[in-house]
Amino acid sequence: MKSGFRHKRLAVAVAGLAAVVGLALPGAVSAQSYPVKPVRMILTYSGGIEAIARLMALRLGESLGQSFIVEGQAGAGGSIGATTVAKAAPDGYTILSTTGSTQVQRGFLIKNVPYEAVKDFTPITLSWETMIVVGATNDAPFKSFREMITYAKANPGKISYGTSGLGTSHHLALEQINLLAGTNIVHIPYKGGDQVITDVIAGRIQASSSPLFSLEPSVTAGKAKYLAFVNSKRFEGAADVPTVREIIPGFEAPPLWSGFFGPPNLPPAIVKRLHGEITRIAATTEVRARLFAGGLLLVNSTPEQLALTIKHDIQTVSDIVKKAKIQPE
Repeated sequence: MKSGFRHKRLAVAVAGLAAVVGLALPGAVSAQSYPVKPVRMILTYSGGIEAIARLMALRLGESLGQSFIVEGQAGAGGSIGATTVAKAAPDGYTILSTTGSTQVQRGFLIKNVPYEAVKDFTPITLSWETMIVVGATNDAPFKSFREMITYAKANPGKISYGTSGLGTSHHLALEQINLLAGTNIVHIPYKGGDQVITDVIAGRIQASSSPLFSLEPSVTAGKAKYLAFVNSKRFEGAADVPTVREIIPGFEAPPLWSGFFGPPNLPPAIVKRLHGEITRIAATTEVRARLFAGGLLLVNSTPEQLALTIKHDIQTVSDIVKKAKIQPE
């Protein structure tokens, strides 16, 4: 009897110790019932993609039983929002929806960025990729991307190529084209994407790099044409348009993805819960239709794959920046 009592008392003590340990580890207990209060979803971008992120937040709230409150913090190239999440508590109640531009390129283009992409975030999943297309006016002296490269080689400095600014994915893509193809296509940086489209249609520049949804109205109206996608894959909505890599072997698309992250040291159980729900909702017919209409490609990944993507993109951008001699501001 005494032995049985000692065993019972030991079992109670072990259970009590487990409860204390569980309280000491933020992910151990909360992950089972997570979330138990509203979640902040910080966005580092605005525009058309923001509407899709808000739809994702709405559906996540419905699925998990707590509101996902969207906060736009797109200032300083997304650095403000990224910093907010990097410094947040690792409890799953502050998450980040951001782009490769903020997570990777920012560190090469601006001095003293207050976060590091690898150590200051917990990867959750990729979500979608913006389709970026090289376009031209219908009056350009070339009909295809292959012809554009041939023309550029024969006429150095005669093609002006507009982008939405220095250091953008559009700019990095052009620098890599010049490096790999041996061309001298002149970069014309603009303060925004709308003026790029206006000038290419007017013939003030011969080519442009723009999001698909920005150029599409002009193509539909017969005022411009698609030449090639910067992305590594073709887009279902314009399946006859090749990728740059098909014409220029070895071309590596700069970061064009968006993804979800948590603060550093986010508990694995919470990462797993968020990953499962985000990827499930992103694959629904409703969200896929919105992505397609916005010229976005659905992508997802495991957290580990996203971590590898970031490391790969850091190397890719580093190589382009060094070879093109792009200096940080």
